[in-house]
Amino acid sequence: MFQPVNSGCFYMVRCMTDRLNLLYDMIPRNGTGMIDVGTDHAQLPIALATHGYQGKLIASDIHEGPLRRAFSAAEEAGVSDRIIFLRCNGLELCKPGDIDCIVIAGMGGDSICRILDEADWLFSGEYRLVLQPMTHAEVVRYWLVHNEYVIETEAIACEGHRFIFLYVSLKPGELTRPKAGFSPLFFQPRSSYNCE
Repeated sequence: MFQPVNSGCFYMVRCMTDRLNLLYDMIPRNGTGMIDVGTDHAQLPIALATHGYQGKLIASDIHEGPLRRAFSAAEEAGVSDRIIFLRCNGLELCKPGDIDCIVIAGMGGDSICRILDEADWLFSGEYRLVLQPMTHAEVVRYWLVHNEYVIETEAIACEGHRFIFLYVSLKPGELTRPKAGFSPLFFQPRSSYNCE
């Protein structure tokens, strides 16, 4: 799990929720590069940069405000020179050869699927997808299965009283029909999760 580099870095201590810690743990440390789509405050790229990730780090957002906040947060953490900031819609300005891990987290499942559909280069099978829909997790799961991605890891994070699904997928792979639809985690008893 993520630990701040030094206890004086208030921004990093304050921003890494359980959900973000799970996402952080799902990103390989020996990768070519990672893009955080819809980065908002760039918590994940900053955490990776401050903990020795050597690959390329890209933070993208469609809106100028979040991207400015992301850059300010990276400056505050002393890693603004390690992160490339892109103002763009989804993956449209991302160079496929710069990355091998795509993180799309904190947006609706329909939006995640649209972003993936618009980047036809990711169907080559070279990319790890780390996806965390805030709504319609079943739509994301269906998209992964329909496009022949292997769902390598599934997890549930809790924020407040809300359950949030996370998926890590790789392509190519073969999945049987029962893999589509709801995650098996959906049917576990609520008491299985510590959700304050």
